[in-house]
Amino acid sequence: MDSYTQTQPKTNEKECKWCGCLVRTDIELCPDCESDEFFESIYIYKRVNMKSISDLRTSLSFTPHEINSSIRHFAEKSSVDFNVYLPSRGMNLQRNFVWSLEQKRELIWSILMNRNIPRLALMNVLIDDQDDTGVYQVIDGKQRLSTMIDFYMNRFTLEIDGESYLFEGLPEDYQNVIKGYHFAYYLANEPTPRAFTDQDKVDWFKFINFAGTPQEQEHFDKLNK
Repeated sequence: MDSYTQTQPKTNEKECKWCGCLVRTDIELCPDCESDEFFESIYIYKRVNMKSISDLRTSLSFTPHEINSSIRHFAEKSSVDFNVYLPSRGMNLQRNFVWSLEQKRELIWSILMNRNIPRLALMNVLIDDQDDTGVYQVIDGKQRLSTMIDFYMNRFTLEIDGESYLFEGLPEDYQNVIKGYHFAYYLANEPTPRAFTDQDKVDWFKFINFAGTPQEQEHFDKLNK
């Protein structure tokens, strides 16, 4: 026989939920764990070790500002980087273009009908010392911004009353609304005290987004490596 035999609970006994000692089946905690002193110690432990709200909230190393610009400005006068390649991760910040034609058309209808469109997030990154305008890197809103620019540039059609129209074929009042539409976005500008890092871009992307589908979770897992 083994020198050590584990004590087995009797049919009228079970383990205490906190310490694991044997108690009657009609109670949850042993007398020691049920004492006021025990629960006070657990409460203090949780309060001491619990993160504060400021710790839970992401702190960015830069301060974005809210701006409004027109579709026409981005389509005609701006350089936009939709891919935002991250050398340290060996991947792009966002997924590829995934919107269907129906989704793109619905966004254009939202503009025409003056529906609310969520804010985008962009970084204005300087490519070299001679660059005084920079490139807009899309941190959030890749599908929306690319759709607005693509329609303005006549790259897909809008269906109205069974007919398909490019932007240039729309009535003048439709065109004026679209090219003059000002959308809101958050912008972080370089130069900052230091150049933006891959981690800055990942932190802001994660601050705005959360993983909702298996495909998105897989993408988030890669960014976290």
